[in-house]
Amino acid sequence: MLHLLRHPPADVSPGVCYGRLDVPLIPGWESSADELAKQISMLPYITTNGLRAIYCSPSRRCAVPAAYLAARLEIAHICDEHLREMDFGDWEGRTYEDLWRDEPAYRHWTENWQSAQIPGGESLPMVNKRVWKFITALPEGPALLLTHAGVIRLVWAQTLAESLEHAMSRSVPFFELMDQIPVKH
Repeated sequence: MLHLLRHPPADVSPGVCYGRLDVPLIPGWESSADELAKQISMLPYITTNGLRAIYCSPSRRCAVPAAYLAARLEIAHICDEHLREMDFGDWEGRTYEDLWRDEPAYRHWTENWQSAQIPGGESLPMVNKRVWKFITALPEGPALLLTHAGVIRLVWAQTLAESLEHAMSRSVPFFELMDQIPVKH
């Protein structure tokens, strides 16, 4: 079983493009982490079969809360590059408004997001390939991924057989436990 968890909100201005950009978390996120650790510890499938680790992106906004939760649950946290958010390359740290106004490549990407590669960054198929490589290599048993919205949406598309359009349009709340997904290896 696979449980999905998006990182807490990042301390970044609204409308800023960040994927690989290592932005800090909003202050005070720890208070919700304590309640979340209790919730995770009471999940029937986890208590019966034993959660051994929290797998996370190495981005600070994922690795820091993963370490915090893992300490409370007395399990390991394992950072893996495969769980990083999409690399927005040349667009990292810029506002979407500026990109729309100044970058023809951005406008092209918004119309061809399923296949176009971002200048200096990744394409969605590149991200999907690395995420799926990680998912299929997970050991048997319950797993908790603490990662990014884009990664979570790709997991939904693959494991729930959703179209990319549907999966990518789904809301991914911050720091709320989501989905119990069976994963076939």
